[in-house]
Amino acid sequence: MTVDEALALLDIILAGQPLSTIQETVFRQVWDGKTYAEIAEMASYEHSYIRDVGFKLWQALSDSLGEKVSKSNVRSLLGRYARNHSESLAAVRRSRQNTVSGMGKSFDEALVQEYPSGPVPLRSPFYIDRHPIEAQIYAEITNPGSLIRIKGQRQSGKTSLLLRLLQQAKQNGYATVFISLHKAERDVLTDLGKFLRWFSANVSRQLHLPPQLDQYWDLDIGSKVSCTAYFEEYILENVQIPIVIVLDEVNQIFEHPRISQDFLP
Repeated sequence: MTVDEALALLDIILAGQPLSTIQETVFRQVWDGKTYAEIAEMASYEHSYIRDVGFKLWQALSDSLGEKVSKSNVRSLLGRYARNHSESLAAVRRSRQNTVSGMGKSFDEALVQEYPSGPVPLRSPFYIDRHPIEAQIYAEITNPGSLIRIKGQRQSGKTSLLLRLLQQAKQNGYATVFISLHKAERDVLTDLGKFLRWFSANVSRQLHLPPQLDQYWDLDIGSKVSCTAYFEEYILENVQIPIVIVLDEVNQIFEHPRISQDFLP
């Protein structure tokens, strides 16, 4: 069974509830034997987020099939399900083919051309380049100390563009960090000191540096100076290649003026 056949089977098992773009990405990569860590690296997401997407997908399949589905057994379970329900699956496919044939598409073509929701994977045919924006961004990240602001309405493709920015940075041989601010707990966003420590710890972790916050944090000089010292004297001293840090959902901190006024400048 190919991964496209498996995805068509999922569409039937899940009673027509379409997978989100990130769910499909995780499923395709798991089908190819990739780990969550490898998927997170490829798609430029945090490992915990990819693992959560996978857990919820296997849970939905478990509920529909009536038995435990996991990353390790999904291939065998779907193969067995297809063999045991071959006649009913064929009938469903014929029915759906008849439904979409009136629109001039086969069942498989209708699946391929389903409009995506959420971030568009790197090799998706649905991503539309907005020339010359991508070229300008890719050039800008090669300038030391550059700052890029991507602003737009919801569902306008900002995160999809960020994924491509990160991919370009990796192709340039840069270290990359992706931090989604919607994952910061509420009490972190109400205190500048907590927020800067949370931010510094996340950057350290993604750069595979053991956090050493207490060695650089000094209440007498304040959190902002401590954070600057941490980056200049620890992170940048230990990472000998350019670093691209991407902040997603920055709008989250505008709800907390004391944080935004001190952090963004």
